[in-house]
Amino acid sequence: MKWELKRIDLASLAKMALFLNAILGFLIGIPIGFFIYLGSMLPGMEENPIPQGLAFLFPFITMFAVAVIKTIAWLIGGLLYNLLGGLFGGIELELKEVRPPVSPSSAPPGSVELPSL
Repeated sequence: MKWELKRIDLASLAKMALFLNAILGFLIGIPIGFFIYLGSMLPGMEENPIPQGLAFLFPFITMFAVAVIKTIAWLIGGLLYNLLGGLFGGIELELKEVRPPVSPSSAPPGSVELPSL
């Protein structure tokens, strides 16, 4: 069975992109914040321009920045896909329908079990 993806709903793309990119930004920000914290404790860093408190805020700062910037990039990509999909056609997908097997105990009386493909 062939299907064609003609257009992408930008609102649903934005919701999914924002959520996934926020998680990604937080996961990226944790090790960076940890290294900022370790770097602020090195000898001779008493006059460090980066305060230690920033190390604990960095995962949240990174989460916000990555989520906003990458979501905008995803939306631009979705908009371009919608424009080009209208001109050249969308991506063709070949899907196979999978039906769960019907056990004789769960089948209604008088029904016939069809062979699976």
